[in-house]
Amino acid sequence: MSMLFGGFANGRESLRGYDYAFYKLFYNSTTVCGVANGFLSATILGYKCYGSMFQGCTSLTAAPELPATTLAKYCYSNMFQGCTSLTTAPELPATTLAGDCYQYMFQYCTSLTTAPELPATTLADHCYSGMFKGCTSLINVPELPATRLAQYCYSSMFYGCTSLIQTSELPATTLANFCYSSMFQGCTNLINIHRLPATTLANYCYQYMFRDCINLVNAPALPATTLAEYCYDGMFKDCEALNTVLGLSATTLANYCCQYMFSGCRSLTTAPELPATTLAAYCYRYMFNGCTSLTTAPELPATTLATYCYSNMFQYCTSLTTAPELPATTLAAYCYRYMFNGCSSLTTAPELPATTLAAYCYYYMFQGCTSLTAAPELPATTLATYCYSNMFQYCRRLKYIKMLATDISATNCLADWVYEVAATGTFVKNTFAQWDVVGESGVPSGWTITYPYTPQECTSLTITADDVSGKYTTTTIHWEAVTNGVNEDGSTAQGIVMSGTATSEEFPQNTSETDTVTREISFTYMGVTATTTITQGVWISSEYTIDLNSQWQESTAIANPDSATYDGVYESFSNYNLNSQYATMYIDITGYETFKLYIRSYAEGNYDYVMVSQLDKTINGNTSYSNATLVKAHTRGSQSNGTAITNYKLVEFTGIDGGDHRITIVYRKDFSGHSGLDRGYVLIHKNQ
Repeated sequence: MSMLFGGFANGRESLRGYDYAFYKLFYNSTTVCGVANGFLSATILGYKCYGSMFQGCTSLTAAPELPATTLAKYCYSNMFQGCTSLTTAPELPATTLAGDCYQYMFQYCTSLTTAPELPATTLADHCYSGMFKGCTSLINVPELPATRLAQYCYSSMFYGCTSLIQTSELPATTLANFCYSSMFQGCTNLINIHRLPATTLANYCYQYMFRDCINLVNAPALPATTLAEYCYDGMFKDCEALNTVLGLSATTLANYCCQYMFSGCRSLTTAPELPATTLAAYCYRYMFNGCTSLTTAPELPATTLATYCYSNMFQYCTSLTTAPELPATTLAAYCYRYMFNGCSSLTTAPELPATTLAAYCYYYMFQGCTSLTAAPELPATTLATYCYSNMFQYCRRLKYIKMLATDISATNCLADWVYEVAATGTFVKNTFAQWDVVGESGVPSGWTITYPYTPQECTSLTITADDVSGKYTTTTIHWEAVTNGVNEDGSTAQGIVMSGTATSEEFPQNTSETDTVTREISFTYMGVTATTTITQGVWISSEYTIDLNSQWQESTAIANPDSATYDGVYESFSNYNLNSQYATMYIDITGYETFKLYIRSYAEGNYDYVMVSQLDKTINGNTSYSNATLVKAHTRGSQSNGTAITNYKLVEFTGIDGGDHRITIVYRKDFSGHSGLDRGYVLIHKNQ
């Protein structure tokens, strides 16, 4: 052994080319107690040459000098990992680093109190990653002078260093992906943070940087105005003492950028400003989740939302009494999902002005808001899949809802939305609403139904009606009436204009293929009758053919909800119980002005689903469900194992020119999970 060290390690200036030269040489040795200076005198190193050399040497108390200035990938990685008796680290003079060179070098050296100077200004990927992770006695953070960072360069560098009380200056202005991720995570005694001057960020750059720093009181200003994906993700998560946030300047967001940022900050009373007006997917998800002392929410001026953007944002903020305004009128899927879930002190809900909803948009939004007595007005007349599902569940003091929907046919749009609200209350229903559902998924049992306005007489009526082709025997009437009546508060009102649509009485088909016909259409409202005329076009022969393409089949196991009305059930066949496959069928139509079909799937809700193409567009299993240019409808997020027609999603093509066209239907299957029926299903309406 002495010959090896005297003639090789101590006598060579360069270990370049000697990869793994001393790799794991003393790994887990119990006999190494100290190493003389000069033992490792090489100044030019090779790949992993000292990697894990003393790893697990729990009796090692002093490290050898390490004079190398030219490093190689992994050269010192894990070198002293788990040396629990090591109290002093060697000098590390290199100014230009190599990838992973110091990675986990002193990890779990629990007796190490002082870190060496780190003069390097040219960094490399993972160079300091996990370097002092778990060094629970370390009390200082060395200066880190680099201004341009590399990927993962400081990632987890001081993770779990529970004796640190402050950071050093971090002057870097050019960041890289994951550069600071988890850098001080779990530093439970950290109370002081130096500024973070970077204005241009990178993906994941600050992710979990100060997570679980439970004694941290103040957060520094974050001057960047343009964010990157996951950049602040969980940055101060579970910093239980944090009560001051100096500011967020960001106006341009990125996907997941601020998710979980202050989640679990139980001492935070005031949130920072959030000035962005255009959001990104998941951007504020869980941002203040569990901030139980938060009494004031920031203004949320955004008018352009994105998928899951506010999801769970204030969940379990049990001291929040008033919600911020939510001015957006166009929503995105899951945008307000669980936003105020469990906010038990919330007494005032924000206005919700949107009239065009999206799937799951208000899903569980106010669940458990036990102090809420009045719901915000819900002006939308047509609901979307799961849009109000569980929205006011367990709001036990809720006694007033004004919900103006006339179309509640979307899948589970009202599922359990008023479960366990107050036993009595007032429900204001749209005057034109024809639906009549009572209970947890409709109007609460025991509540009084009123209307915003009740007409009592009609003073004038005008109508128009749509022209139709020869085969149609009814048409759509559009009516407008001037009425007098009574308002919700009992006051009288005059000259109120009301409007709506209706289906005409039946008239004969026009069987001529050359001559049009004029029809007189009449409509009566509150005793007043109006008439108009329409043109009934020539007869157009229509038919459809189905090409199952050996990938779909007509099911013998799934019940047709009404075989006299619907053709099918067609089910995907070729990719059953297979992963990463898709099945395609085609419907060729001719002579139609409108065409209706129904789709359903029963599998993993967000991964396996049916897609229907736009007319004459080509799609396959790699087509994005959100590509509206190619995809007309899909079942992503709306799975059902029921076989009734209410479990299917209607897809209707309108304005067709009567020519020859093709509709493509794809059931796509992801790379895992194929239990259950795990298929797509299609019905076609026979009477088009």
